[in-house]
Amino acid sequence: MRELQEKISRMERDLSMKRHFIEDLRSRMKANQENEKTFNEMLENLEKKVKTLTEDCSNKKTSIDSLKQRLNVATKEKAQYEQ
Repeated sequence: MRELQEKISRMERDLSMKRHFIEDLRSRMKANQENEKTFNEMLENLEKKVKTLTEDCSNKKTSIDSLKQRLNVATKEKAQYEQ
């Protein structure tokens, strides 16, 4: 009889520990899901910024190329005018 009570006591203790472990894992999972959501939002914002900056850089490169061509034309015209 005493052995059965000890066995029941151990099983109840084990069950309690397992329930606590499950609760701990659930809370960790919830925290990780919230972190994942935050990181995904940050990643999305950063990807948008990269896209915007890439487009801006491309536009500025085009503008620089155009200004270089205008400078070359103006330099040639100046050289012809001075001759």
